[in-house]
Amino acid sequence: MQYDEYLTCVGPCVAEGNFTNHGPFITKCEELLTHYLGKNYHIAIYGSSTIGTAVGIWLAGGLEKYEGSYSIAELYSLLELLDGSSGTPDIKRANNAIRIYKNVSLEDLPKRISVEVPVCVINGVFNTELELQYHSELNYSVLVLTDAEQYQEAVSMRSSYGAGDSVTNVIATLNGRPSELVGRSLLNVLERFDQKNQLIDNPKNRQEFCGTKFSTQLFS
Repeated sequence: MQYDEYLTCVGPCVAEGNFTNHGPFITKCEELLTHYLGKNYHIAIYGSSTIGTAVGIWLAGGLEKYEGSYSIAELYSLLELLDGSSGTPDIKRANNAIRIYKNVSLEDLPKRISVEVPVCVINGVFNTELELQYHSELNYSVLVLTDAEQYQEAVSMRSSYGAGDSVTNVIATLNGRPSELVGRSLLNVLERFDQKNQLIDNPKNRQEFCGTKFSTQLFS
């Protein structure tokens, strides 16, 4: 990314002072992706693909029923990087199906997920080849979950407050600014995809999700 493009994108994230991983750009992305994929899914975006992938594996209870674009060796290497803690199956969890894919187009995204697969991890979403290159550098994860309770765990863990039953609200963390950079950039991708495919049926909602307030025009 060019330096001026970086400033265009990150400037508002810093100026608005959002220190939470649940900032407005991330929240809008999650809402729009939920609308696109359907009410059977819950979306949690992580600013780190390493952490997002590890959390997905933890939620699934391991890799016994894994499929995707990474080798098992790659995934175990990732877990070893994190001391293996996130990859140890919870004894209270069944080994659920999990899919983990790298760089999926928005057009193909519905084909990569399934209501029969409780955990899907998508490391990078794009609409054009230029966006593919840029979003590969951003290094984030989109967790697509079918279970509402697992979604609550995911968003709690995202802000480093654990996954206890009592943790449903999170407070500000310093991770918010890079998370919002991801959110703002991803909104630009969704905006361009929406202009072509009309994700949002209601014009008022389209303006709310993809209006000029959130547009960065990085790829003009």
